[in-house]
Amino acid sequence: MITAKLPSVFQKILFWLRLGFLSTFFAEVLSGSAPYFLLEGFGYVGIIPIYLLHTLVLAGLALRKGQPFSLRTLYFISLLFGMYEAYITKVLWFPPWQPDAFRIAGVAVFETILLVLFWHAIFSFLIPLITAEQWMTSSNRVLRLFPFKWQRRLQSPIAPILLGVFGSIMLGSDIDSSLTALQIVLLNCTVMSVILLYWRWMTRKMVFAFK
Repeated sequence: MITAKLPSVFQKILFWLRLGFLSTFFAEVLSGSAPYFLLEGFGYVGIIPIYLLHTLVLAGLALRKGQPFSLRTLYFISLLFGMYEAYITKVLWFPPWQPDAFRIAGVAVFETILLVLFWHAIFSFLIPLITAEQWMTSSNRVLRLFPFKWQRRLQSPIAPILLGVFGSIMLGSDIDSSLTALQIVLLNCTVMSVILLYWRWMTRKMVFAFK
Protein backbone atom coordinates (compact mmCIF):
# COMPACT_ATOMS: atom_id res chain seq x y z
CA MET A 1 0.00 0.00 0.00
CA ILE A 2 1.25 3.51 -0.86
CA THR A 3 1.12 5.91 2.06
CA ALA A 4 1.46 9.68 2.07
CA LYS A 5 3.62 11.07 4.86
CA LEU A 6 6.02 13.83 5.67
CA PRO A 7 9.67 12.93 4.99
CA SER A 8 11.95 12.39 7.93
CA VAL A 9 15.01 14.56 8.51
CA PHE A 10 17.20 11.76 7.18
CA GLN A 11 15.11 11.48 4.02
CA LYS A 12 15.23 15.24 3.52
CA ILE A 13 19.03 15.24 3.79
CA LEU A 14 19.28 12.36 1.31
CA PHE A 15 16.97 14.17 -1.09
CA TRP A 16 19.00 17.37 -0.83
CA LEU A 17 22.26 15.50 -1.43
CA ARG A 18 20.84 13.77 -4.48
CA LEU A 19 19.58 17.08 -5.84
CA GLY A 20 23.08 18.52 -5.38
CA PHE A 21 24.61 15.56 -7.24
CA LEU A 22 22.13 16.00 -10.09
CA SER A 23 22.87 19.71 -10.40
CA THR A 24 26.62 19.06 -10.43
CA PHE A 25 26.27 16.24 -12.95
CA PHE A 26 24.20 18.19 -15.47
CA ALA A 27 26.27 21.37 -15.10
CA GLU A 28 29.83 20.13 -14.79
CA VAL A 29 29.94 16.69 -16.40
CA LEU A 30 27.86 17.37 -19.51
CA SER A 31 29.84 20.55 -20.20
CA GLY A 32 33.17 18.80 -19.69
CA SER A 33 34.18 21.38 -17.05
CA ALA A 34 34.63 18.91 -14.18
CA PRO A 35 33.91 15.38 -15.45
CA TYR A 36 36.12 13.88 -12.71
CA PHE A 37 34.30 15.50 -9.78
CA LEU A 38 33.39 12.07 -8.34
CA LEU A 39 37.07 11.09 -8.26
CA GLU A 40 38.46 14.27 -6.73
CA GLY A 41 38.34 15.41 -3.14
CA PHE A 42 37.52 18.97 -4.16
CA GLY A 43 34.39 17.64 -5.87
CA TYR A 44 32.96 16.74 -2.47
CA VAL A 45 34.17 19.74 -0.47
CA GLY A 46 33.88 22.43 -3.12
CA ILE A 47 31.94 21.65 -6.31
CA ILE A 48 28.99 19.62 -5.00
CA PRO A 49 28.33 21.86 -1.93
CA ILE A 50 28.22 24.97 -4.16
CA TYR A 51 25.67 23.47 -6.53
CA LEU A 52 23.74 21.91 -3.66
CA LEU A 53 23.37 25.20 -1.76
CA HIS A 54 22.51 27.17 -4.90
CA THR A 55 19.82 24.70 -5.88
CA LEU A 56 18.29 24.41 -2.41
CA VAL A 57 18.18 28.14 -1.74
CA LEU A 58 16.74 29.09 -5.13
CA ALA A 59 14.31 26.16 -5.23
CA GLY A 60 13.17 27.19 -1.76
CA LEU A 61 12.46 30.69 -3.06
CA ALA A 62 10.55 29.40 -6.08
CA LEU A 63 8.63 26.49 -4.57
CA ARG A 64 7.31 28.08 -1.40
CA LYS A 65 4.29 26.35 0.05
CA GLY A 66 1.01 27.92 -1.00
CA GLN A 67 2.70 30.47 -3.25
CA PRO A 68 1.80 30.36 -6.97
CA PHE A 69 4.60 30.68 -9.48
CA SER A 70 5.06 30.48 -13.24
CA LEU A 71 7.68 29.16 -15.61
CA ARG A 72 8.80 32.76 -16.15
CA THR A 73 9.31 33.19 -12.40
CA LEU A 74 11.24 29.94 -12.20
CA TYR A 75 13.47 30.96 -15.09
CA PHE A 76 14.20 34.41 -13.65
CA ILE A 77 15.16 32.78 -10.35
CA SER A 78 17.39 30.37 -12.26
CA LEU A 79 19.26 33.38 -13.70
CA LEU A 80 20.46 34.14 -10.16
CA PHE A 81 22.09 30.72 -10.22
CA GLY A 82 23.82 31.56 -13.49
CA MET A 83 25.00 34.99 -12.37
CA TYR A 84 26.43 33.79 -9.09
CA GLU A 85 28.12 30.73 -10.63
CA ALA A 86 29.66 32.82 -13.40
CA TYR A 87 30.87 35.33 -10.79
CA ILE A 88 32.52 32.91 -8.36
CA THR A 89 34.22 30.93 -11.14
CA LYS A 90 35.50 34.20 -12.69
CA VAL A 91 34.41 33.17 -16.21
CA LEU A 92 32.73 36.57 -16.50
CA TRP A 93 36.23 37.99 -16.84
CA PHE A 94 38.50 35.08 -17.74
CA PRO A 95 36.69 32.28 -19.59
CA PRO A 96 39.33 29.50 -19.72
CA TRP A 97 38.22 28.26 -23.15
CA GLN A 98 38.37 31.74 -24.74
CA PRO A 99 41.20 33.87 -23.29
CA ASP A 100 40.77 36.55 -25.96
CA ALA A 101 36.99 36.80 -25.56
CA PHE A 102 35.20 39.96 -26.64
CA ARG A 103 34.70 42.10 -23.52
CA ILE A 104 32.75 45.16 -22.49
CA ALA A 105 33.88 46.82 -19.24
CA GLY A 106 36.09 43.78 -18.67
CA VAL A 107 33.18 41.30 -18.88
CA ALA A 108 33.25 38.53 -21.52
CA VAL A 109 29.97 39.22 -23.33
CA PHE A 110 29.09 36.06 -25.24
CA GLU A 111 30.41 33.73 -22.54
CA THR A 112 28.29 35.53 -19.94
CA ILE A 113 25.19 35.24 -22.11
CA LEU A 114 25.85 31.52 -22.65
CA LEU A 115 26.48 30.71 -19.00
CA VAL A 116 23.99 32.99 -17.27
CA LEU A 117 21.02 32.89 -19.64
CA PHE A 118 21.36 29.31 -20.80
CA TRP A 119 23.76 26.81 -19.31
CA HIS A 120 23.55 27.40 -15.55
CA ALA A 121 19.93 28.50 -15.67
CA ILE A 122 18.79 25.38 -17.52
CA PHE A 123 21.37 22.64 -16.87
CA SER A 124 22.33 23.58 -13.31
CA PHE A 125 18.83 24.36 -12.06
CA LEU A 126 15.81 23.60 -14.26
CA ILE A 127 16.79 20.17 -15.58
CA PRO A 128 17.92 18.88 -12.14
CA LEU A 129 14.64 20.10 -10.63
CA ILE A 130 12.58 18.37 -13.33
CA THR A 131 14.65 15.18 -13.01
CA ALA A 132 14.35 15.15 -9.21
CA GLU A 133 10.60 15.75 -9.39
CA GLN A 134 10.03 12.99 -11.95
CA TRP A 135 12.27 10.38 -10.35
CA MET A 136 12.14 11.22 -6.66
CA THR A 137 8.65 12.57 -5.99
CA SER A 138 5.06 11.92 -7.00
CA SER A 139 4.30 15.51 -8.00
CA ASN A 140 4.41 17.40 -11.28
CA ARG A 141 4.40 20.94 -9.93
CA VAL A 142 7.42 21.99 -11.98
CA LEU A 143 6.64 19.94 -15.08
CA ARG A 144 3.09 21.24 -15.45
CA LEU A 145 4.41 24.79 -15.85
CA PHE A 146 5.53 23.83 -19.34
CA PRO A 147 3.18 23.76 -22.36
CA PHE A 148 1.55 20.36 -22.82
CA LYS A 149 3.62 19.44 -25.87
CA TRP A 150 6.81 20.14 -23.91
CA GLN A 151 5.56 18.06 -20.99
CA ARG A 152 5.18 15.12 -23.37
CA ARG A 153 8.64 15.71 -24.81
CA LEU A 154 10.29 15.94 -21.40
CA GLN A 155 8.59 12.74 -20.25
CA SER A 156 9.28 10.77 -23.42
CA PRO A 157 12.06 8.11 -23.52
CA ILE A 158 13.73 10.10 -26.29
CA ALA A 159 14.49 13.07 -24.02
CA PRO A 160 17.19 11.38 -21.87
CA ILE A 161 18.67 9.76 -24.99
CA LEU A 162 19.04 13.10 -26.75
CA LEU A 163 20.44 14.67 -23.58
CA GLY A 164 22.91 11.80 -23.28
CA VAL A 165 24.06 12.19 -26.88
CA PHE A 166 24.45 15.95 -26.45
CA GLY A 167 26.33 15.51 -23.18
CA SER A 168 28.61 12.83 -24.61
CA ILE A 169 29.56 15.09 -27.52
CA MET A 170 30.25 18.00 -25.16
CA LEU A 171 32.25 15.82 -22.78
CA GLY A 172 34.14 13.98 -25.51
CA SER A 173 35.25 17.25 -27.09
CA ASP A 174 37.13 18.16 -23.87
CA ILE A 175 38.83 14.78 -23.31
CA ASP A 176 41.62 13.71 -25.66
CA SER A 177 41.22 9.96 -25.23
CA SER A 178 37.96 8.38 -26.44
CA LEU A 179 38.47 5.47 -24.03
CA THR A 180 38.86 7.85 -21.08
CA ALA A 181 35.77 9.76 -22.18
CA LEU A 182 33.76 6.52 -22.39
CA GLN A 183 34.97 5.42 -18.95
CA ILE A 184 34.12 8.72 -17.29
CA VAL A 185 30.67 8.80 -18.94
CA LEU A 186 29.94 5.26 -17.74
CA LEU A 187 31.16 6.08 -14.23
CA ASN A 188 29.06 9.22 -13.87
CA CYS A 189 25.94 7.71 -15.43
CA THR A 190 26.24 4.59 -13.26
CA VAL A 191 26.61 6.59 -10.05
CA MET A 192 23.68 8.87 -10.91
CA SER A 193 21.51 5.87 -11.84
CA VAL A 194 22.34 4.07 -8.59
CA ILE A 195 21.57 7.21 -6.58
CA LEU A 196 18.15 7.63 -8.20
CA LEU A 197 17.21 3.94 -8.18
CA TYR A 198 18.20 3.56 -4.52
CA TRP A 199 15.97 6.49 -3.62
CA ARG A 200 13.04 4.96 -5.52
CA TRP A 201 13.59 1.64 -3.79
CA MET A 202 13.87 3.26 -0.36
CA THR A 203 10.68 5.32 -0.83
CA ARG A 204 8.67 2.78 -2.83
CA LYS A 205 5.81 2.76 -0.28
CA MET A 206 5.78 6.51 0.30
CA VAL A 207 4.48 9.52 -1.56
CA PHE A 208 6.48 12.74 -1.58
CA ALA A 209 5.79 15.95 -3.48
CA PHE A 210 7.22 19.41 -4.02
CA LYS A 211 5.19 21.74 -1.79
